[in-house]
Amino acid sequence: HNDGYYTNRFLNRNVDNIESFGIRNRLNFKVSDQVSFENIASFDNSEQGGYPYAVYDKEAKKLNDINYNQPSSYNRKLFSDALKFKYAGTNWTLSNTLSYQYLDDVQKIDQDFTEAQLYFVRQYQQQHMIANEAVLNSSGNNRINWLFGLFGFLQYSDSDVDVDVYASDMWYLKTYGLDTKGLAVFNQAKFHLDDHWTITAGWRFDYEASDMAYTYNGTRAGNNLAAQDTLYPKLKDHVFLPKVTLGYRLNKTNLYASYSSGYKPGGYNSTFELPEHLMFKNETSFNFEAGVKTPLFDNLFFSELALFYTRLRDQQIYRTVPSGRGSYLDNSGLSENKGVEFSLKNRAWHGLEGIISYGYTHSKILEYVLNENTNYNNNFTPYIPRHTFAAQLTKTFYLNRTAFFESVRLNALFQQNGTLYWDLINSLQEDRYQMLNANVSFVKKNLQLDVWGKNLTNSKYYAFLFEALGNAYAQEAKPLHIGMSISVKF
Repeated sequence: HNDGYYTNRFLNRNVDNIESFGIRNRLNFKVSDQVSFENIASFDNSEQGGYPYAVYDKEAKKLNDINYNQPSSYNRKLFSDALKFKYAGTNWTLSNTLSYQYLDDVQKIDQDFTEAQLYFVRQYQQQHMIANEAVLNSSGNNRINWLFGLFGFLQYSDSDVDVDVYASDMWYLKTYGLDTKGLAVFNQAKFHLDDHWTITAGWRFDYEASDMAYTYNGTRAGNNLAAQDTLYPKLKDHVFLPKVTLGYRLNKTNLYASYSSGYKPGGYNSTFELPEHLMFKNETSFNFEAGVKTPLFDNLFFSELALFYTRLRDQQIYRTVPSGRGSYLDNSGLSENKGVEFSLKNRAWHGLEGIISYGYTHSKILEYVLNENTNYNNNFTPYIPRHTFAAQLTKTFYLNRTAFFESVRLNALFQQNGTLYWDLINSLQEDRYQMLNANVSFVKKNLQLDVWGKNLTNSKYYAFLFEALGNAYAQEAKPLHIGMSISVKF
């Protein structure tokens, strides 16, 4: 239960309250030294208020009060179950995981986020997915370690989008039936060439197909609109994804260089207003990375340094539909990410542990031209901060046996995010911000009490910002808040 942090001034009630509960169960059955079964099941139910968005004044760079006239919400039921079988041979292992997931959610949203009676949307969704993965791999430290795998899934999704457009005295209902299936085969092998050199090579072949049925019904001023009933052409994606890593080990220092490719499948947009916005293409990435992992100062510290470069073809980027009522996925032509990551942590010393990490990412759109008037070439990619920094310190005090608690652990985490942009034209910018979190844990056998504080610096920043309906809207991040939690393990 959470009362929420933000108040809708128009309704005079908290807008982001939440009630949720969940149950999880894990069963292990060891038939013999070679054969075992495991089942993991979970159910979660969540009922949330929503959404803490307010109109953002771009000229004054100021966020107005949350002030819209229709209560919004998001309710979700999620059930999943996975059955895993494992057989351990002499120098190999076979495992198979069969899983099922069911999702049922309802979103209700005042889409204009103002006190005016403009738009209200209700979206209902039910989704079933069955997946199975089988993996055969070698075991033990061999000159060659290998694995083969096969993965497949079936997903069935039905959704309704129910929209009121009050200004036009209009109502319409869009119904989608989306079926998706996929199959993947993968293989990887690690070759120990000698005491220093290793090569890891692998590949994955992915195939995915989906088809969607769509119906549309509505009324305007009491008159029925022309109904639509369409079965869209089937989408098919297939891709071959290679990877290779060269490693070199000298004493306790490891150097590596790797290349891999990845992809996100294409699909259908559930929100679209123009025929060309119905479908989006798959996104393909080509990833290069080189780095070193080494101890420092006689193993007092451990450091990692990595350089990376990623080139993305047909990157999937969210855009607002022409009317401003919703968003859809589109593809840019070409993008790239390049940067460096560094981390340093100490060897535990009298219960004291610390780690610092820094990352720099230069992410730009290289080719994205919509028409002669709209060109995003050489703009920064939205939502990606250029700089990230974190420093964490943990100290554990072990108490004597007469004390009520066996140990007390103190933890502090400082985080800083650099500049990022919220839009493709780079006109909406989030400046650098930092925040501090802290936690004190009291431990007694299977009992743990945590007292925590988040955003102790009470930093002001936006969790999300977007443009629609001629306005900009933003959600302010949660302010300073403190709490307590108790956990019992048995």
